[in-house]
Amino acid sequence: MTATSPGPDLRQRFCALLREAQHLQGTLEDWTVWVCEDRVAPPPVGSTVRLLNLSAVLRAALHAAPDEFGPEQEPLEAAVSSLQRVVQVMREVSASRAERLARRAACALLN
Repeated sequence: MTATSPGPDLRQRFCALLREAQHLQGTLEDWTVWVCEDRVAPPPVGSTVRLLNLSAVLRAALHAAPDEFGPEQEPLEAAVSSLQRVVQVMREVSASRAERLARRAACALLN
């Protein structure tokens, strides 16, 4: 069985996700968030929640990717999948914080 070489689309997807993750990481301060049922949310009483350190997850995703995309596609697919999950959570955190800041600003203007 021969290894499938990663195509340029998969490489481009990895690089785009990496750029977005690095940008989002630069815009947020606290990278430990509550994650409840795979959604970023305040921890509801009595529910199963976990603390997720996004920086650690991002490092793990990057570690899964070969430094130089080698002849096998599977490691790169795993890295893209990990990065997609990380970026999704990062987007949710960023949107949630932006929404809270906008509400605070609106309240300050009204008072």
